Order: sequence, then C-alpha cells, then structure tokens
Amino acid sequence: MKYYLFKVLHFNHDDFLTAFKVDLAPLLGETGLWALKNYEIRQSDKGNDEKKKRARVGYDLIQEYLEHGFDNLSKLVKFNLKNKYNPKKLPD
Repeated sequence: MKYYLFKVLHFNHDDFLTAFKVDLAPLLGETGLWALKNYEIRQSDKGNDEKKKRARVGYDLIQEYLEHGFDNLSKLVKFNLKNKYNPKKLPD
C-alpha cells in the first residue's frame, strides 16, 4: 500500500497504468479499498493531513478502476484530473 501511495501516484501516466496492471493486484478490490480507508482514518486521527489526502486520492483512483475499469484512467486528461500527485502537478 505504501508503494502505491508514495511511488505509484507520482509515476507518469504510462508507468502508472503498468504498475496498476502488474504490481497492484492485491489492492484492486474491496480489501484494498478497506485498507486505504482504514489508513486514511488512522492518519486523520493522528492529524497527518498530507498522508490522509494521499490515501483519499489512492482510494478514489481504485474506486474509479472498479467502477469503469481502465476506460477513464487510460485517458491522460481524466487521469490528471483524478491524480493530484502526478508528475504534471508535482514535478519534483
């Protein structure tokens, strides 16, 4: 999960899709959503807003995948709107 939140969210679009297809199979389901939701709640209780936002973005991307598959995420424009941590918005 931390690989997803701190590395994959920063990948460019092509690498993000590859990681989603190859590396993240355990997270791409209800169990992954549950783990991310619990992580978000835990970070909220700790007062760590940045990690809470990362968990929310990660949750939203997986939810988008579960609802629409790669139809929306494979479009660069929609990917850039959903992922607030992509290289276009955070080049460093």
